[in-house]
Parts: sequence; structure tokens; C-alpha cells
Amino acid sequence: MAQWLLQSVAARLFTGSNPVLRLKNKMKKAYLIHGWGSSSKEPWFMWLERELGKRRWEVHAFDMLYTNHPKIEEWVEYLEDRIDLENLDENTFLLSIVLVHKLC
Repeated sequence: MAQWLLQSVAARLFTGSNPVLRLKNKMKKAYLIHGWGSSSKEPWFMWLERELGKRRWEVHAFDMLYTNHPKIEEWVEYLEDRIDLENLDENTFLLSIVLVHKLC
């Protein structure tokens, strides 16, 4: 299910996949933010970074602080220091995908 969700989200981001989301010729920018207990080295994360790069997106992937014991205030401050807030526009995407693992 997680793979289906990731592919569904990715399909909507790639130029030409959805006419409603098709954007002008301006370069798109993605900020990839992993979830709790994860990192930017997860296979799905690296795959998405590669795929967006192939399509000439400017991609920024972060390794968040204290991922196993996050504090929202620290994460917000970390992101504010690294995201170009002055230039956010309709071509900028903040992607945070949390994979839920079924525990048996």
C-alpha cells in the first residue's frame, strides 16, 4: 500500500501526468522531508529524489534532527533555516511522506 501511495503522489508531481497540475516552464523545486524515525537514505526517498532530478527539478532532501525523538519546535526551526521562504511559489513543493509499517 505504501508503494501505491508513493507512486500516486509522484504521478501527480511529474510534468504531463496531470493537466490540472501542469505548470509553466519555470523550474520546479521540491523539499523532501522524511518522517519520524526515518532518513533521506530510505530507498523510496532516494528514488523520488532521482526521479525528480531526471525531470530537472531542483531537489533538497533533509535529514531531520533527533529523528527518533523529534520535537516540533526544533524541526520547524531547522526547516526555516534551510528552506528559501522568500521564493516559495506555485512551483515549490514541500513533500513529507510517512510510511506506516504494519507490526505483527
